[in-house]
Amino acid sequence: CGAEKINDSLRDLIISSELPYQILWATGKKFYAYVKEHISVKTNHIRIVDYINNMNEVLSIADLMVCRAGAMTIGEIKEFRVPAILIPFEQAAGNHQYINALELQKAGCAIILEEKKLTGNLLYKSIESILLDAELLNKMRNNYDKTLIDNSNKKIYESIMKEMGS
Repeated sequence: CGAEKINDSLRDLIISSELPYQILWATGKKFYAYVKEHISVKTNHIRIVDYINNMNEVLSIADLMVCRAGAMTIGEIKEFRVPAILIPFEQAAGNHQYINALELQKAGCAIILEEKKLTGNLLYKSIESILLDAELLNKMRNNYDKTLIDNSNKKIYESIMKEMGS
């Protein structure tokens, strides 16, 4: 995540709830030491990291993603058809993260939670409402058919490589 409000909400969720699923929590480099210092994870199904280097591997097995809604993130979750809880960065230029998230919410692939209203309890209820409903989870994955999956990340890479003469 790398976002203080999201990290705080996830910390509160973990402290106050028994979670029956695995969590890979990317805190962001700025908040990693703070999170590790202020949460004692007593379970082996929660892994806290500062950054995810193997995002493709993670997304290929993820049931649900809780994240921001930047263009690269949206492209990745669309490519892997991962149901998502999107928390747009409110200060993003032109409100582009909200606009990105809205596309997936309208298609039924994701839900949007506003950062200013985010709490551990709201996050917990949102996660549970999706993960405990196998039919909804499957429907959210299938709803990616309603979105344009155009491999934009690959196209950007190919364009850069072409410009570099490779």
